[in-house]
Amino acid sequence: MSTLDSLINSCSTILTIDFYKRFLRKDATDKAMIRFGQVTSTLLFVIGVLWAPVVASWRSIFAYFQECWFFMAVPIVVVFGSALLWKRANSVAAMSTLLLSLPLLFLPFLLRSLNIEMNSFNVAGLLLIPVTGFHVLIAYLGQPPPAEVIQRWTWKPSMLKLPAAELPLRYRAYKRLFLWWLVLVVIFTFLYVVLW
Repeated sequence: MSTLDSLINSCSTILTIDFYKRFLRKDATDKAMIRFGQVTSTLLFVIGVLWAPVVASWRSIFAYFQECWFFMAVPIVVVFGSALLWKRANSVAAMSTLLLSLPLLFLPFLLRSLNIEMNSFNVAGLLLIPVTGFHVLIAYLGQPPPAEVIQRWTWKPSMLKLPAAELPLRYRAYKRLFLWWLVLVVIFTFLYVVLW
């Protein structure tokens, strides 16, 4: 199975289970979901074929993916960061923000069409502002998550320590969460300083 087939199957499965059964037809039978999956797979394949000439305008498919990834990553970073650190983040805001990845795929093509030469890192950095604003707006329009979800999933400094039940087990230093967190911080800081 090729990478394209895997991607189409994954997208079709997500559309069928997460959208069709959840929002459109909650009582959908297996046969109806398979049919919907076949239709969405066909549509995604046709869209891929129609988009191929756009990809051909780059020097290689790797260059295209490299450039487009910057723009797709922005909504993912915003959702991931807010899910960890912001108590008001909710699933509707997360899904809406992630769906912004699709129209942002057109941005590199639009910039090329308008002959705008700008570093992709800089464009992605500038995109953080409106995407974050969109995410915050949608989060405040929706309901806040339940208190138990906030308590369980929102990051707090106490998460750097082992749970109280495991503290008496006296783990060795190399098994401590704080040590590995510190190692990661040092590695990423070093890579940032050296490669920037």
